[in-house]
Amino acid sequence: MCFEDKKRQPGSPAYLVDQGYSTTKRLDWTALPATLDRFEQEAGQFFKLCVTDHFHQAMGPKAA
Repeated sequence: MCFEDKKRQPGSPAYLVDQGYSTTKRLDWTALPATLDRFEQEAGQFFKLCVTDHFHQAMGPKAA
């Protein structure tokens, strides 16, 4: 994958957080929503673990 950020200055740090989710179990359609919900929860937890104070400041946090 190639990412281009025109706002980022050359030589400044860049961050990429990547995680994949899959299952080897055969699922029927009724089980799919629960499986996707579980993946979403796990992805959210993974991202929160990755966001250290240093990384949070690097993202330039803004008040909601």
